[in-house]
Amino acid sequence: MLQNTSEVWTTTCLVVYDIKFDELSEPLNQVKQLSFYVPCMQNQGESVILQERSDILPAFAVRKRRLFLNPYLLTFFSGVMLLLSFPPFDLHFLVWFALVPFFCALANCRAEKREKWGVAYRDGQLLGGLMGIVFYYGSLYWIFNILGILAAFLIAVLCLYVLIFAHILKFVLTRTRTGFALLYAPPLLWTAMEYFKSEGWWLKFSWMNLGYSQHNFLPTLQFASILGQYGISFMIVLVNSAIAALILHRKDKIAFTASLAVLGLSAGIMALVGTHSLREHYAPNISVGLVQDESSDFSAYARITRQLDNATQFILWPEYAVPEFLEEEPDLVNRLSDLARQENSYLILGGKSRAQEYSSQLRARLMKRRGYPTAEIDSILKCYNTAFLFSPQGQMVGKYYKNNPIQFFSDGVAGKTFPVFETEFGKVGILICYDADYSYVARRLTRNGAEMLFIPTYDAIHWSALQHKQHSAMTSMRATENGRFVARAATSGISQIIDPKGRVTKSLEIGQTGGTTGSIQLMQGLTLYTRYGFVFPYTCIIASLVMVLLAYLRKSPSLPA
Repeated sequence: MLQNTSEVWTTTCLVVYDIKFDELSEPLNQVKQLSFYVPCMQNQGESVILQERSDILPAFAVRKRRLFLNPYLLTFFSGVMLLLSFPPFDLHFLVWFALVPFFCALANCRAEKREKWGVAYRDGQLLGGLMGIVFYYGSLYWIFNILGILAAFLIAVLCLYVLIFAHILKFVLTRTRTGFALLYAPPLLWTAMEYFKSEGWWLKFSWMNLGYSQHNFLPTLQFASILGQYGISFMIVLVNSAIAALILHRKDKIAFTASLAVLGLSAGIMALVGTHSLREHYAPNISVGLVQDESSDFSAYARITRQLDNATQFILWPEYAVPEFLEEEPDLVNRLSDLARQENSYLILGGKSRAQEYSSQLRARLMKRRGYPTAEIDSILKCYNTAFLFSPQGQMVGKYYKNNPIQFFSDGVAGKTFPVFETEFGKVGILICYDADYSYVARRLTRNGAEMLFIPTYDAIHWSALQHKQHSAMTSMRATENGRFVARAATSGISQIIDPKGRVTKSLEIGQTGGTTGSIQLMQGLTLYTRYGFVFPYTCIIASLVMVLLAYLRKSPSLPA
C-alpha cells in the first residue's frame, strides 16, 4: 500500500480503516505529509492530513476496523456491564472488567477536534457522554418517580462527570503516549471524579459509585475499612485499566509486565485483606427492634412496637415517623415517653424541630410572593429534620439534626454537629437517611466515640424497589468502613441490621409492614479509614492535578485542530 517517497502522496481506501500509531511498520521520518481518504472518519472524499510526527510517533500501521470493535458499541457494552454489577442484578464480578471496552475505545479514538452541524466536539467526549447515559439513565430512572422532569437535569449532570473524565483521560493519554499512562491515569482521575461528584459541592450525589457494587461480596468489601469506598473504586478502575493496557500494549514488554504485576498485586492485596478480616467473629448481646411502616401513624408504630420481644434494649422507628414538630406536641411527647417506659427500651424516631433560619432563602421569597402565610412558610422551611432519643425512663435525652437534607426537597436546615449519646448500654451515633449516603457523617460520629450506629430512613414505596435496593447497599459500606454494627429502619424497606463486616443479619422485605428483632454488639477501636478518612481521595485529586499539568506542559502532538 505504501511507497517510499519524500513527496506528498495519496492513497484511496476501499474499506473502512483505523489509523493506529502504537505498532511498528515503516518510519515516518522520510514522509513530510501523508493524506488518506478514510470514509469512516470524515465525509466521503475528504482527506485527513497528518503532519510529520517523527519525534513523537516513530511508527504507524493501518488496520481494518471490524464491527465488534466499533468504539461506540464497546462503550455501550461497558455501560451495560456496569448496570449489571449493581442492584437489582448484583453481578458484582462484572465491574472488574466492565470498563475495559470503554478504555480501549477511548485509547484508540481520535484526539483532534471535529465539527458537525456547527458544533465542535471530540470523540472522547462523545464516548464519555454515551457511557454516562447508558450507566446513569439505565440505573437511576426511578428518580423520575420523585423529581419528575427535574430528574433529567440531575442525571445529565452525572453524565457530564463521565464526559469530563473521558475528555481529560484522552488528553493525558494523547500527550503521554505510553502504556504506563493507561495504567495509572484512569484510577486516579476516576477516584477524583467520584469524590467531587459525591462530596465536592451542593449538588452532591454518591449513588452508583463503583465501590457500592461490592456491597454483597464480602472479601472485597473489607477493603473499605482501609481506604473507604473510594479505595474500592480505585482498585476496580486500576484492574480495568491494567487489563486494557494488557490488550492494547501487549507488544510492549515493559508495559505488559507492569500490567500483569498490577493485576497480581491487586488480587493479592484484596484476597489478603478479605481473608484476614473475615476471620473475626462477634457475640452480639444487645437486642434491637426495627419497626417498618409508611403510615407515619403513632398508633400503628406503637402496635408493632408492642409486638416485639420484651427484652429489646433499643427500638428504632423510621425517619418522619412523627410528622409534627414533636416538641410542640406535649400529648404526643407523653405518649412516646409512656411507650419507652412500658417497653423499658431506648426509643429512636424521626420528626421535626424548629429552626431559626430558612433552609432556602430563594424558596422562602418565592412562597411569600405567591401569598403563602408566614406560618406555613416557617413550617415548611424553618425546621430541622430531627432524630429524637427517648430513654427507658421516658425522658427525651438526645436530638440529632440531619446533616445532609435532600436537595430539591422540603427536608429542613442542614445540621452542623455530630453528637454521640451516652446510654447505659454504650455510646450511640444516629444518622438520618441521606446522611448514610455519604462517608463522612458515619465516620465523624465514630471518631466522636459512637460504638453503634442507628439510621432512621424514609424510602417511599412508590420510589420503586430498585431505589430501595440501591439505597440499602450503601449501609453495608458504612458498617464496614467504620467497623460498627448498624441498625436501619425504613418506612417501606429495607430495614436491616448489619455487622461490621457488611453482613446483613436481619432484614424486612420491601413493602412489608411489621417489625423484627436482632442483636448488635458494642465496638471499640477505629479502622484505618475512620482514622484517616479522605486522605486517599485527596491524594488522588492532587496526583490527578499534577498529572494533567505535566501533560499540558508536554509538547503537543501536531495533529489537526
